[in-house]
Amino acid sequence: MSEAHDGLRFLLGRARFLADLQLLDVTNVAWDRHEQSDTVTFRRLMGDHPVVPTETLRHAGPNRISPVLYLADRDQGLHPLSPFLTSEKCEGCATLSLFHADKEDGELLQTSLDHGHFYPYRADERELRAVGLR
Repeated sequence: MSEAHDGLRFLLGRARFLADLQLLDVTNVAWDRHEQSDTVTFRRLMGDHPVVPTETLRHAGPNRISPVLYLADRDQGLHPLSPFLTSEKCEGCATLSLFHADKEDGELLQTSLDHGHFYPYRADERELRAVGLR
């Protein structure tokens, strides 16, 4: 039991940096060909309140941005989390929730991290195959 406790304590200590990173739910992207950058509209997902204000930022990085969930690092680099995690309105309770693809009895599901609701996976399964999840 002590070994498991020590292992868990070690894992949590090493994962502490995740608390400094931010989840950004990108809802719209507009390309400005003159500035050669994207104007990104997003919601910063923090805390447990489902109503989140909308913000904008300019992104001139090497990769184009699409409307999915991103992890923003300390230098404001954006790292896509889709298809591992998605942010969407739950079909069960209509609240904004984080979902992950899951499989139960051979059926592919969307399962909420927030409240455990799930429903059949309806997104493009090609994304899951591309990252080895299907």
